[in-house]
Amino acid sequence: MGALGRPDPIITSPSESIDGPPRSQRTWPIDHHEPSFDDPEPAPEEVDEPDPDDPDDLWVHDSRDSTMDRKRSRASGGAPPVAGQTEADVLFAEPATGVDASEPGRMLRNNLFVASGTLTSRLTGLARSVLIVGLLVEGLGDAYLTANNTPNMIYELILGGVLTATLVPLFTDDLEKGGKGGATDAIISFALVALAIVTLVAVAVAPLIILVLSTGSTAADRSDYVAVAIPLALLFAPQVFFYGLMAVWSAVLNARHRFLAAAWAPVLNNLIAIATLVVVWQMVDGSPTLIDAKDDSSLLVVLGMGTTAGIAVMALSLYPSLRRAGVRMRFKLNLKHPAVRRALRLSGWTLGYVLANQVAVIVIGILTKPGSDGTRDYQTAYQFFQLPHGLLAVSIMVTFEPLLGRADARGDRTAFNTQLLLGFRLIGLLVIPAAVGYVALPKGLDHRTFVATGNLDTALGLTGIIAAFAVGLPGFSSYLYALRAFYAMKNTKIPFQINCFENVVNIVTAVVFVRIWGIVGLALSFAVAYTVAAVVATVVLTRHSPGFDWRGLVRTWVQLLLAAAVMGGIVYGIIVAISPGSALAMIPTLTASIAAGAIVYFATIYFLRVQGISELFGRLPGLRRFADSAPPGAGGT
Repeated sequence: MGALGRPDPIITSPSESIDGPPRSQRTWPIDHHEPSFDDPEPAPEEVDEPDPDDPDDLWVHDSRDSTMDRKRSRASGGAPPVAGQTEADVLFAEPATGVDASEPGRMLRNNLFVASGTLTSRLTGLARSVLIVGLLVEGLGDAYLTANNTPNMIYELILGGVLTATLVPLFTDDLEKGGKGGATDAIISFALVALAIVTLVAVAVAPLIILVLSTGSTAADRSDYVAVAIPLALLFAPQVFFYGLMAVWSAVLNARHRFLAAAWAPVLNNLIAIATLVVVWQMVDGSPTLIDAKDDSSLLVVLGMGTTAGIAVMALSLYPSLRRAGVRMRFKLNLKHPAVRRALRLSGWTLGYVLANQVAVIVIGILTKPGSDGTRDYQTAYQFFQLPHGLLAVSIMVTFEPLLGRADARGDRTAFNTQLLLGFRLIGLLVIPAAVGYVALPKGLDHRTFVATGNLDTALGLTGIIAAFAVGLPGFSSYLYALRAFYAMKNTKIPFQINCFENVVNIVTAVVFVRIWGIVGLALSFAVAYTVAAVVATVVLTRHSPGFDWRGLVRTWVQLLLAAAVMGGIVYGIIVAISPGSALAMIPTLTASIAAGAIVYFATIYFLRVQGISELFGRLPGLRRFADSAPPGAGGT
C-alpha cells in the first residue's frame, strides 16, 4: 500500500498481495482466461510440469493453471459445484478415489513457503518503518517518505494498472499456444521501452510533485523541506523502472507456476533499506535531521542511492529464477502485435481507477502537513493497520477470485453466491477480531509503558492513529473482496465508479476531521470512507448476483462482532490488571492477553453457533469434534 493509504504498485504471488513496501495489495482488474471443462485436452508437450526438486517451482491453486487444473479435475472426477452444496462443501470437497493423497499436502506446503515470504516481508517492512520513525527525526522522515512515494505515484498512474491488469493472462495464453506467437517477447519488449520512457518522465516531474505535496507547510519549513525532498525524489526516480521490471518478471514466473522468488524478493529490498538507514544514522552525531541532510549532500546520496538499490536488487533477484524456468527473453519490439494491443485495450477503466486514487493521495498528503512528521506518523500507523489485511484477508481474496471466475464462466450463480458468501464470512472471522484488538490493546496500556519505550508522544500518537484506522479494517477488506467479485464477473466499470465514490467520501471527511482530530482524523476518514464503500459495493453486488444471501451475511457479521466485543473486553481487562510498567514486561502481557482473547473469541463463536462458521470448523481436520459437540442452536448456513 502507498504512503498515504492507497494501493501500491508491486506484483505479488497468487498467495499474497503485498507489499510491498509492502506494497501490498492489488485490486486492479485482471482479464482471466478461464478454461471450459469441455475444452479438448492439450498436447502433452505443452504442459509445464512442476519440478519437485526446484524450490521455485511451487504449484499453487490458481485459475491461471488452466492445463493442469483440467487434468487434475478430471483425474479426481471433479465437476462444477452443483446446487445444494454448502459453502464448506465447495471449499473442502473430498478427492475421488485414486487421487494422490499427497498432492493437497504438497500444495499446502508450497503455499506455506510462499506465505512465509509474505510474512517475512511484512515483518522486515515494519522494522524498516520503525527505524524511519526512530532514526530520521525533525522532518527528515517526512521528506524521505514523501520523496520515496513519488516514483510509486508516477508508476501507478502511467503503467501500474496496465501491467497488473494484463500481464499474467496474456503470458498464460501465450504458453497455452506453445509460445509460437511471440506474445511474451513482444509484451516484455514493449514494457521495457515504456518503462524507460516513464522513468525519464519521473525524473522530469518529480520536483513538481514535491512542490505540490509540500504546499501544506509553512514558508519557513517548506524551504528546508523542499531542499531535501527534491534531491531525494530525483534519486528515487529510477525506482520506476525497477518496479515495472519486477512486475513483468513476476508475471512471467507466475504464468509458469513459479512463485517463491517473487514472494521473497521484497525481503531483500527491506533488508537493504534497513542497512541504508543504519549507515545514515552512523554518519552523524545522533539521529539525522532535516537540517543535517540539507547541509550534508553525502548523507542525501547515501540515503537516496541505498534505497533505490534495494528496489533494483528486488527486481534483479528474479533473473536466476527466470533462467531456471527456461525463459529466454529476446527483444522484439512490435507495437502492432495483437498481444500488445490487447494489453493496452484491457487497461480500460483501470486508468480512471488509479487516477481517482492519486487525487486522494495528493489531498491527504497535503493535509498531513509535510515537514511536521504527520506524513511519517500516518504512514507508520498505516503499516500496522494493513498487516492483518495483508496476512489474513488477501490470501482469501486471491484464493477465491479464480473460483468465483470459474462459477461465473459456467453461469452457475448458485456456486458463485455460495463461494462469495463463504469468502465474506471468512474475512469477517479473521479481520473483525484484529480490528477490535487494535483498539483494545493500546487503550489498556498506561503511560508508564510508553515512557519505558523512550518516546511517549510518538507512541501515544501512533496508537491513536492505528486505532482510528482499525475501525475501518473490516470494511476495507470486505470492500476489496467485493471488487474481486466484480472482476470475476469481468466487470471493471462498477469498481471504478464505486472507487470514485469512496475517494470523494475520504477527501470530504478528511478535510473536516483533520481540523478536529489532526492525523487521527485523517485515519478516521479513511475508515469511514472504506466502510461506507464496502456497504455500497456489497449492495450493488447483490443486485448483479441474484440469490445472494445477504441476510445470512449480516447475521454472521453481527454475531462475529459480538464475539469480538467479548474478546476485546477480556484483552482490555487483562492488560489493565497487569499494567506493565516497562517495555520488557509489555511483551509477555501482550502475548497472554492476545492468547486469552483468541480463546474467548472462538469459544464465543462456539456457543453462539455463528452461521456458516460452525460448519466450516466441522470440515477442518482436528476441529470436527469441536463443531459436533457445540451446544444446540440455530446454526447452519
